[in-house]
Amino acid sequence: MLHLVAGDVSVTKRTAPGAALQPLILRVLGGMCVERAGVRIDLPPSKKTRALLGYLLVEPREHTREKLCTLFWDLPDDPRGALRWSLSRLRPLLDDPGRPRIRADRERVQIDAAGALVDLHAAEALRARGLARASVSELTKAAGLFRGELLEGLELADSFRFQAWCTARREEARRLHAEILRALCAAQSGEPEEALVVARRLVELDPSDEAAHREVMSLLGRLQRQREAVAQYDALREILRTAGQRPSPETEVVRRSLGATQAAPVAQPRKSAPASPLLGRDAERAALERAIEKGAAVLLGEPGIGKSRLLEEVAARTRTATIFGRCYEAEQARPYGCFIEALPALGTLLAEPPEALDRARLFEAASALVRRRGATILLDDLQWIDEASAALAHHLARTGSRLALAAREGELADNAAALRLLRALRRERVLVEINLGPLEPSAIAGILESRGLPAVEGNVGNPLLALEMGRALADGRPPMSGVAEALEQRFDALDPPSQSLLWWPAVMGSGMSVERLAMVTGRPPAAIIETLSELEKRGLLRDTDFAHDLMREAAYRRIPPARRKLLHATLARALWEWREAPGTVARQAMLGGDDVLAVRASLLAAQHAIRVFAAKEALSLAQQALPLLPALAREERLRAHLDLLLVCVHADKRPDRLERAAQDLSRVVLEAQQAGLGDVVAEGFHALSQAHYFRKDETAALQGSLRSAEAALSEPDPLVRARALAQAGRCLAQLEMQIDRAGKMLDDASAAAQAELAQVVDIPFGRALIATFLGEDDTARRHFEEVARAARASGDHWRETEALFGLCRLAIERRDAQEALRAAEAVLPVAEQMPEGDEPALARALLALARMLDADVRGAHDASARASFQLALAELIRNEARYRTTQLLLMRAELDLAAGRLDEAAAAAQELRAPGRELHEQMRHGRAHVLVAELALARGDKTEARRQLELALAAPWPISARLQARISAAAARAGSRGGTDAALHRRV
Repeated sequence: MLHLVAGDVSVTKRTAPGAALQPLILRVLGGMCVERAGVRIDLPPSKKTRALLGYLLVEPREHTREKLCTLFWDLPDDPRGALRWSLSRLRPLLDDPGRPRIRADRERVQIDAAGALVDLHAAEALRARGLARASVSELTKAAGLFRGELLEGLELADSFRFQAWCTARREEARRLHAEILRALCAAQSGEPEEALVVARRLVELDPSDEAAHREVMSLLGRLQRQREAVAQYDALREILRTAGQRPSPETEVVRRSLGATQAAPVAQPRKSAPASPLLGRDAERAALERAIEKGAAVLLGEPGIGKSRLLEEVAARTRTATIFGRCYEAEQARPYGCFIEALPALGTLLAEPPEALDRARLFEAASALVRRRGATILLDDLQWIDEASAALAHHLARTGSRLALAAREGELADNAAALRLLRALRRERVLVEINLGPLEPSAIAGILESRGLPAVEGNVGNPLLALEMGRALADGRPPMSGVAEALEQRFDALDPPSQSLLWWPAVMGSGMSVERLAMVTGRPPAAIIETLSELEKRGLLRDTDFAHDLMREAAYRRIPPARRKLLHATLARALWEWREAPGTVARQAMLGGDDVLAVRASLLAAQHAIRVFAAKEALSLAQQALPLLPALAREERLRAHLDLLLVCVHADKRPDRLERAAQDLSRVVLEAQQAGLGDVVAEGFHALSQAHYFRKDETAALQGSLRSAEAALSEPDPLVRARALAQAGRCLAQLEMQIDRAGKMLDDASAAAQAELAQVVDIPFGRALIATFLGEDDTARRHFEEVARAARASGDHWRETEALFGLCRLAIERRDAQEALRAAEAVLPVAEQMPEGDEPALARALLALARMLDADVRGAHDASARASFQLALAELIRNEARYRTTQLLLMRAELDLAAGRLDEAAAAAQELRAPGRELHEQMRHGRAHVLVAELALARGDKTEARRQLELALAAPWPISARLQARISAAAARAGSRGGTDAALHRRV
């Protein structure tokens, strides 16, 4: 016999002889749950692993590994390895002896749930048979399957595709639940007491369902409970008021039939004792204090075990100042969120980044703030840290700051940034890990006694669970075995005003001020302060935030799903009006179903994230907004789509992602052409040009720029024309093609920009490149410096690095060692803020070349510089950055040749001919031919030198002024100056 339990309903099913005799129940309606033989099995602490299990159960078919990786781990950090790890954690939970339920091969994954009960599928099966024909008993059993929201608590802020799927499936599950409840309510119409229970569940499921409220009012009227019916009407009216609506005429008819009543008195909450001293953690506290003195420490343990309390104790005892920050699950897409809370001055700096800001300066500013205070940094809930904060924490640790971190160990696997931070600190041997185990019974007894709570039976080592069990005994409630259940029981016991007030910080994901609570609730501040005070005495709040994140999670679970959506939407609009951080607005708008506001806020937040060197957060924000674009009107949608794709291009430069972005940009341009939006067309072609440039497709990049210029010629807006012409002119100059045409475009762009009194950074950028080509070094240097300043001021990191690269290359070619070193040292910290591209490796290579040049000037040899150059070059080769690689090899060979290192120069020249290098990249603009000619001359081979010079002149590319001078000098030494000069004159 296979015995399956559904809520309080038992279902018995015969099994074949020899089949497994361990009943398996798989619950997805409510918190994810696996039960065998009536015993709940502990699930992996990783939320992504649990979400993967839920997804495979809700969608019972084969799924490709690629699709699952895209849903849950759409990052460069080995997504297939993460999927394998999660599946390995799920197999022991599901597999029966001799029968694996997780079926996986190299390409596909599926869960075989045959013979087990999956609650959602059982409810769907009843609907398929027909709810109208189902008995009261069958409907009651089906309604009992819904223990809560589908996959409750498994929101994944950094997995937007899964989140979008989950949102849609939750809506479907709510509709199914509502259909079952309506059918049950109708079936029980002759029993008003039973029907009332079901109608109240309908209202709880969707507080905005006016028909459900009317049914409750009518049933209460039939039962002669008019006062409760009027209270139901008042609750409905308040809900509708929040949404800007009023009760319908049908509802008003029911209200008038009830007569006049008085409201029920409000129950007063019980006061509790103040917090207790820290007990039973002397050894861990001492170990933590010693570790902090040496560098960094991380506290690891299960939720409620006392990590936060231990951090607070260390902060109270330390002789130096402390800076306390907390990571919030709701703020994982908010760059530097935990540090902004801890260092308000940093938040001020990030709000409007100054002209001179780059990530190196930003990190140094944060480090200076910490040093001035001589402070220890305490960061709680590290498992929710954002990528930018993790990078800043690592910088602070490397520059001597003391760190104390705390994390839920089981959830760290879901956060690649947190894992990288801890790995880096371990590698640098500055991290001490302290695992918090269960407290001794004597310490638990002391904690309960200090709170005036009765002792609990059994060996309860988790302090938070012990406190909740003690409170349950003191209140006469049955003690629960788990923290989550105990907390939900406590929230259920609160009076309605207290519960509804707690909803707001629960949906916010962090604390809210009294003033803002008053604005969103409409309650007087004095009443809010009184309620908050009572809740703080109960140990649920600390100031205006929850005392523990488990309490926040429990409070959030108790909010009816439809009510949550309404609260999120209301909060999103309020935060937008208060000019709160757009990333915070975007999250609330998405959860509230306000897609228009979600897109607008996500775009602003993504653009800001790019400006403050938080590429991962920018990409996450852009990707979460892209599926919501259909909610916008056509023109706004196209503009927003273009801007979001530009964020993706700059934030994620993996070739496959750039190709996907280029395809999407092409579709945007086509639709914008059909809509007659010339500026969008021009900007779209430019964005395409950038995507192709980052993909190393120079031909497509040039075509995109030229098409952008063509589209802009008919655009009446002078600023649009200026930008498009400047972008096209800069692109031509960058590729050293059609220099005269590039100059004309830049002149036209300048005239259009002057008409609008606007600064277009590509105008001086293009002119700097043209001046470099023409050998006008002082003009080129002046323009490059102008570009770097303007790009820095606007947060355009790519143009800033390219301008600084230009200054560095110019100085190396002029053999100005000190200027080359200054430029290379300036560009390195900026380039390192773009780890997704080639910029960091190129910056390291240029710095190595500058150091080699400096050593040559001093008559020395810098072996470490040559080694650094090779490492950077190898990285560029792995990234298939062929143009960058060719350029660097030529520069190194020319330095070696000038210093008389002929063998090294010849080796570099030979490397240019490596298999796989296309001819135009090997011999770009004849420069490599000239190098080989100069090498031949150094070895006395004038015949080979003349042959190479002829090849250089035959190459189909323009010849720069500097290269012209080298050709003339080499020709004179090779004895063929007259013919060479004539050929050179014809080319020029």
